[in-house]
Amino acid sequence: MRARLTSLLGTAGYAALMAAGYAYNLTFVQLGLTGLGRDRLALPEGTVAVAMGGLAIGTCLVALATGWRMRGWRMRGKLRVAAVALTGQTVLTMLVGWISTPLALGAWLVAGAVTLGIAVPATFGLATDLVPVRWRGLTAALITAFAYGLAIAFLGEWEALELGARLVPAMALGTLGLGLLAVAPGPLRGIVGTLERQADDPAFARGRFVSTGAQRRLVVAAILLFLVFFVDSLGFVRLVDTAYIGAAWQSPDVMDRGALVAAHVGGALAGGVLYARFDERLLLPWIFGIFALVALMYVADIRAPIGGPSQALAMPVLYAVGVSLYTVLTFALWPDLSTPDSITRNVAIGVALSAWTATFLSTGLALAWRHAGVNLDQHLSAVAAVGLLVISAMWLRRLTSGPGPVTG
Repeated sequence: MRARLTSLLGTAGYAALMAAGYAYNLTFVQLGLTGLGRDRLALPEGTVAVAMGGLAIGTCLVALATGWRMRGWRMRGKLRVAAVALTGQTVLTMLVGWISTPLALGAWLVAGAVTLGIAVPATFGLATDLVPVRWRGLTAALITAFAYGLAIAFLGEWEALELGARLVPAMALGTLGLGLLAVAPGPLRGIVGTLERQADDPAFARGRFVSTGAQRRLVVAAILLFLVFFVDSLGFVRLVDTAYIGAAWQSPDVMDRGALVAAHVGGALAGGVLYARFDERLLLPWIFGIFALVALMYVADIRAPIGGPSQALAMPVLYAVGVSLYTVLTFALWPDLSTPDSITRNVAIGVALSAWTATFLSTGLALAWRHAGVNLDQHLSAVAAVGLLVISAMWLRRLTSGPGPVTG
């Protein structure tokens, strides 16, 4: 009973850490820093685009190097690295108010790429230590629900200085908690020892999809996830120019934002249930395909709205459900394609090389297009074209990979 309680606490701690980290990257890094460069420093959007692309590539390279170096590391080693990385991120977030020149922003982004790149394999790599295989779908659903709920309900305006002021206290507490676990003084020593031994238990160590051909499945999943994240960010960054933001994500009406939180929570829980029930070869084409279809629908809705003000939330709510569905896979899939020996390498590929790079390259591309004079209609036509590519890729994968057995 005590070991089970310890395991539950470890899973809860992992979920809290990942939810907070994802909300930080969604808001402060992607939107806050972009706005800081464009609005506060008055940099051309082309320059901001190059800076965000550099952040993506730098983070990816550091994460890949760190993930390969940390293969086979035990939990305490990962905790120590994560604590150091989070300390660096906390200090950098505190310093954002002092960024007043392009050179200062460039230096911040270089340091940010290093800390974020180290944090990805160290934190995601804790999944095989802390989360049993049978709980991974539900845990990913909770991470997704809390991350999006936090971003919408509690973080207010997506402006770097305001976000930093709100996030730093929580980051400082998280850093302290990770540091205590990494050092494991006195009464924590037994708890940390129990958690660390879980990696030797097959119920934690062997993911659902670790089998013959696992490396090929990892590569295919990474490619498909890259496409989905690319579509999402390419469209969402430009949605800031439309009425969607004011009527939904940044609405002053608590009920509107509450509806989006509810949609994210509902989509996340649905994704968790589906993930626990079906094989990833069936999940990938359906869940990623659903999101790509939603992207096509909001493109059509912006061009020719079919509803009045009373229906303004309909597309954002549908979009929120689609985003939550695929985000669940982002947190659950990579541990289930891994063992403790390969988890840090695999999450570096799946999260940093695929999701992270796609997000910030497409963010940079969206800014570059706007700087080059690409209008909203042309931009959304490109989003629609990439969305169709994703749908085609999903179903080509589905048709060539067999039926995908039910595993539940």
